[in-house]
Amino acid sequence: MSLVDLDRPDDERIVLAEVVVHLREIDCRSIDDQRQLAAAWLQVHRSDAAVLDVLEPAARQAYQDVVDAPRRNGVLGRTWSVGSALRTGSAHLHVAVHRRLMLLHLVLNETAPELADGLA
Repeated sequence: MSLVDLDRPDDERIVLAEVVVHLREIDCRSIDDQRQLAAAWLQVHRSDAAVLDVLEPAARQAYQDVVDAPRRNGVLGRTWSVGSALRTGSAHLHVAVHRRLMLLHLVLNETAPELADGLA
């Protein structure tokens, strides 16, 4: 069974491709302070909203599971030393972005292989 409905309009696939490009841009940033980290997370959450808006139910649930993963295993609730907080926060950001990208690539490979190939 596929995660996606193959009869979806092209516009929704384009939204996913644009989010992939945006998440890659976020992943390539140098995070030098907490303000930049917070801004990057805000953009990730905005991207999540755009993706969840266009996915069909099965793929939406899979993506929501990826979004919710850090909260389930308690990673965000830990207390870190001041010196490692930025490095740790940046690492969590990169892992979160990569998990989202993996799922989005799976969806695009199934629905729009021509877009997925162009993003590879």
